[in-house]
Formats: sequence, structure tokens, C-alpha cells
Amino acid sequence: MDGKFIKNVLKIAISNIFIILSGVVSGFFLPKLLGVTDYGFYKIFNLYITYGVFFDLGISNGIYLLYGGYKRAELPKETFRFYFSFFLKIQIIFAIIVTMVAIIFMDNEYKFIFVMVAAYTLVNNIATYFEKISVMIGEFNASAQRNILKSVLTIFIIFVLWVGIKFNVSVRYFQFYTVLFVIVYGILAFQYCLYYKELIFGEKDIISKQNLKKIVLSGFVLLLADMVANLILTLDRQFVSALFDINTYSIYSFAYSMLRIVILAISAIATVLYPTLKRMSVEQMKKSYNYSLAIVGMISFGSLMLYYPLCVIVKSFLIEYIDSLVIFRILFPSITINAIISMIMISHYKALGKEKEYFYISVVILIISAIFNMGAYFVSKSPLGFSVASMLVMVLWYIVSNRKLEKTYNINTKINYIYLIVNIVIFYSISTFINNYYIGFVVNSVVFCIITYIIYTKETKEIICQLSKSINNRIKK
Repeated sequence: MDGKFIKNVLKIAISNIFIILSGVVSGFFLPKLLGVTDYGFYKIFNLYITYGVFFDLGISNGIYLLYGGYKRAELPKETFRFYFSFFLKIQIIFAIIVTMVAIIFMDNEYKFIFVMVAAYTLVNNIATYFEKISVMIGEFNASAQRNILKSVLTIFIIFVLWVGIKFNVSVRYFQFYTVLFVIVYGILAFQYCLYYKELIFGEKDIISKQNLKKIVLSGFVLLLADMVANLILTLDRQFVSALFDINTYSIYSFAYSMLRIVILAISAIATVLYPTLKRMSVEQMKKSYNYSLAIVGMISFGSLMLYYPLCVIVKSFLIEYIDSLVIFRILFPSITINAIISMIMISHYKALGKEKEYFYISVVILIISAIFNMGAYFVSKSPLGFSVASMLVMVLWYIVSNRKLEKTYNINTKINYIYLIVNIVIFYSISTFINNYYIGFVVNSVVFCIITYIIYTKETKEIICQLSKSINNRIKK
């Protein structure tokens, strides 16, 4: 089981190389091309599209929970055609409402931003609906193909933006790029519809209101929990966007853009884990929990080494964003904690059917996050305070979420706490006292490898073995 899990993770991770490439291109070339102000407006658009998943109303989540572990051939096609028809109508209605509100009540950049939010939400929710089906039924190759397509299209539209700037095309460049960005997700949605056409076209079952209510209610609880979790992750940016000017927000958001590159590099686990857990008994999930924490912890903390080359690139190529580096350094370890929570802990809550507990925990953490962020503003009066507050909230979120699962499984995860604390302390120490990024990278990498091998000897050997097998198999093919 463990070997199969790692194999599937590696399969998605290989396709994620393309996503990382597009993330690097968009993460560094886009802010350079747009400039600080226009990049700030684009990141405002990016901030608000994260709330578009709320218009899903929990439908795709309910389906995801109900049919997790099914194979494609086992899905009731007539029922799924009804689900999509109902889902599509809801998305169109919400898109029209948001567009009308934007046109009537908003001005200037914000009118454009929210019209684009409406368009993006429509196409992205359709793409996400089918993406969840792909993950749910374990079609990881389908997800991998779309990762590659999205990456290629992202690089292409940045090239188109560069051409437009090169030839002084008379447009507002952040608006031009935003339209292209929405078109990319429209293409992805269209391709998904073609790939799963048997779940869209043909005879439909008219399912009872009771069954539909069951789907929506079960998914809505998870949707609310995901929305609250998303608020926790974006609350500091909401404060910065409300309390500071657009250029300050642009600098702060750029730090998150660099973090996103690293998140893309380790997101493969989330794609694989939930359908894997759904096929397990509670006893099997209990045995896999510590192992999953170890695997994700190793990959996540290993990705901290990317901090050093990213800083070198910013200092060499994006000097106007250099003020973001101090925020970046404080926030960077939070990606490891975020990865463990979102990819491991939340997947276990879902598989155990404990969506309500996950929701209650998220609400409590959100309230604490709001208090911490308000306190950070009154104490520091600068964006730097929000980054410190975010890091503290992440640590607290990890402790509370993990503690509940420890009680559920009746296990001890002390070794994972030790691994987390030691790596965070070492990262902050080395990045603070060693100013040379090249030396810092070497020292941190060596120390990380030593700590990882000492604490996770068995897991380290297994990852190396599975990676070697995967590479050898691809070479033979």
C-alpha cells in the first residue's frame, strides 16, 4: 500500500514539473512585465477568485464524498448527467448576478475585476467539478495531462503579454492578462467536458429532492469548512489590501506568489491521498497517518531549500520587489505546515466523515487568526506584523488539527512534532545568521538531509527506492 501511494504521488509529481515551470515563469516574469501597481490590481483579482468556490454550493464536494473510491465504469452516468445539468445552471445564475452587481455598483478597476471574477468562477468551477471527479475515481493520468496543458497555456499567455508590451499595444496590461488568464481556464473547462462527455450528454435520471438535498448538505458542510480554511490562509492579505495602498499590497502579495511556486511543487500528495484513504478501513488509515505525515513532512521541508535560489532571483531580476524578501523569509516555513494540514490532516477528516469537526476547528482558528491579525496591526502598523501573525496561526492550526486525529486514532505523533520544530528552528537560524544565499543553501541542505535520515531512516530509504524504480521504468519505456 505504501509503495503504491508513493508511486501515484510520483506520477502526479512528474507532471507537476510543468506546473512548477509555469509557476516560476508567472511568478517572476509577470510582476516584472506588469509593474508594481498593475501587478497589485491583478493580485486583487487573484484574491477574490479564491472565494468563487462558494458558488459551488457544495455540490461537487458532496459528489466527491459520496462516490470517493469508485471507478469510472462504476459511476451511474444518468445520475451524473443530472448532477452536471443542475450544477451548470447554478453556476450560470451566480455568474450573471455577480456581473450585474459589478456593472451597477462598482467603478474603474474594481468593475473590471469583479466581471472577470464572475467569468473565471463559472469556467473554473466547471473545471474543478470534473477535476474532483478525476481524483475521486483515481484517474491520475487525466489530472496530469491537464496540469501540463494548463502550464503550457500559462507560459504562452505570458509570452503574448510580453509581445503586447514589446509592441506597445494600447491596452491596460493587467486587464489584458486577466482576460487571457480566464480564457485558459475556459479551455480547461471545455476539455474536461469533452473528456467526460458521457457524464454530460444523454439520458438523465431525475433524482429525488431528498437525494439532491443529501448531496448538497453533505458537501455544503465541507464547502463551508474549506471556505473558512481559505479565509485563514488569505486573512492577512485581506487586512493588507484594506489598510495599505495598492503598491504595498503588491509587494506583500509577491511574497505569497513565491510561496505558491513551492506549494505547486508539493501538491501531488493531495491529489492522490483522499481516494487512497477512501479504499481503506479505519484501522488502515490509522496505520498510514504517521507514515503520511512523515512523507509530506520530508517533501515539504525539503522544499524550504528553494528559499535561497528564489531570493537570488529576486535580488538579481526583480529589485523593485526586494522589500518582500523579509516577509517571504517569515512566511516560508508556513508552507510546510499548510501542506501537512491541507494534504494530510484534512484528507483524513474527509475520509473519516468528520467534516463537521474540521469545520468547527477551522472556525475557531479563523477567529483566533482575526484577533492575531488585528493585534499585529496595532502593534507593528506594518505588513510585516501580519506575516508573523500568519506563521503563529499556522502552528496553532497544526497542533489543534493533529491533536484531534491523535485522539481519534489513539496514536502518538511526537516524532513528527520534533521533526517540524527542529526544521523550522534550523531554517530561521541559518537564514538569519548566514547572509550569503549560496552558503545558506548548502548548509541548510546538508543539515536537512542529516536530520531527515536520523529521524525518518526507513521512510527515506523507501522514497529513494520508489523514485529509483520510477525513473528506471520510464527510461526502459
